[in-house]
Amino acid sequence: MVSMEAAAVEEKSQKLMNFREMIEILEAEVLIGSQDIESELKHAFAAHSLSEVLSFSPEGALLITGITNIQVVRIAELLDLSGIVFVGRKRPDEMTFKLAQIKNIPLFSTPYVLFEACGKLFKNGLEGSIQKVKSSKAIMQSQSTDTLTSDKVV
Repeated sequence: MVSMEAAAVEEKSQKLMNFREMIEILEAEVLIGSQDIESELKHAFAAHSLSEVLSFSPEGALLITGITNIQVVRIAELLDLSGIVFVGRKRPDEMTFKLAQIKNIPLFSTPYVLFEACGKLFKNGLEGSIQKVKSSKAIMQSQSTDTLTSDKVV
């Protein structure tokens, strides 16, 4: 027999979240992108490092971050991210804001810190974009193998 709580969690996980729901859950301010408010969010990714975003974020993810410089918008365009949520009430500078407008990348700002923002979205059914990252030992071995193979002369 499935408990009421388990059934509610299962029902939430089957329903996709849209930007409007994300905005309500995170009490977010829409900086750019109000025209896309009904678009669905498939998954999210959070990072405080652009190298993590480049390494692990899949196409279409909603990025949750404290990074507000222009590079975050360039990476969002490169990876075709669905939007960017800035945590801790952070806002991008004017150049970053203008580039996001030009590239049509939705931007939001939430008063929550990264941990709380991610927890609220996950609790309400938005899935993460990756399940598990290799152990640091496996990553180091992979990097050393890549270095060895890239130094070979053909």
